[in-house]
Amino acid sequence: MTVALVLVMIAVPSFKTMTLSNKLTTVANDMVGAINLARMEAIQRNAASQLCSDSAASNTSDTLGTACNTSTQPGAVYVLIGGTTPTAHQVRTAVVGIVAPLKLNGSMQALRYSGQGLAQAAGTTTPYAGLVADICTSSISTNNHRLINMTAGSILVTTTTTGACP
Repeated sequence: MTVALVLVMIAVPSFKTMTLSNKLTTVANDMVGAINLARMEAIQRNAASQLCSDSAASNTSDTLGTACNTSTQPGAVYVLIGGTTPTAHQVRTAVVGIVAPLKLNGSMQALRYSGQGLAQAAGTTTPYAGLVADICTSSISTNNHRLINMTAGSILVTTTTTGACP
């Protein structure tokens, strides 16, 4: 009985760490899915689309940015078709799924896709390269961040790092 109790005491913390790590990975994968949806919609419709940020300043104040700012859900994908008012094509659950103890570290980058499928930071004209989102938890001490980075306006790389999650 004592051996079984010791094994349970060792296994429970490991199981908690594994579960949280899997949740971080799932949310990061959902975020990548939302980013890819924005890109696919822009290419399919040959129209601008935007992955919305949780920061109004990052979204900008043009037509798509304003539509994003009226959304309470970062990760919402708006598609501008033929210069008309943008409509919410699909709201992804990537950021909605970030519930305690997971959180978004800082703000998510608003990405604007052209009909060619290249992303730019909203309000700029050069292909985006940099951090799109950092999802983290302070409930585990190692491998507690999932960083989603973009290079050349279309290549996504997700990495795992360790650090404080404020």
